[in-house]
Amino acid sequence: MTAVKLPNGLTEKEEAFTRFVGQQGLNQSEAYRRSYDAENSKPETINEEACRLAALPHISARIDVLRTRRLAVADADADYVLAGLKKQAEGAKEASAQIR
Repeated sequence: MTAVKLPNGLTEKEEAFTRFVGQQGLNQSEAYRRSYDAENSKPETINEEACRLAALPHISARIDVLRTRRLAVADADADYVLAGLKKQAEGAKEASAQIR
């Protein structure tokens, strides 16, 4: 039985794997456990299958896209927080709370 492909060409399990690795930052073995029916598999088998899967060009490309998006959001969030802190510190009335 052939797995149904999503519009991006990945199966649902492959997409779940890429999201766990690329968006949530899980390691490949944990992502494999959560995406595939692997509860009866040995840790070595899970590791091997996760590495094999992540090495496939279409999988690694999707992980790269998702990871890049996650990092861009994290950078934007950090910039926003730092700008807010700077604004608060510069506008502080007490000397101890001001930026020096």
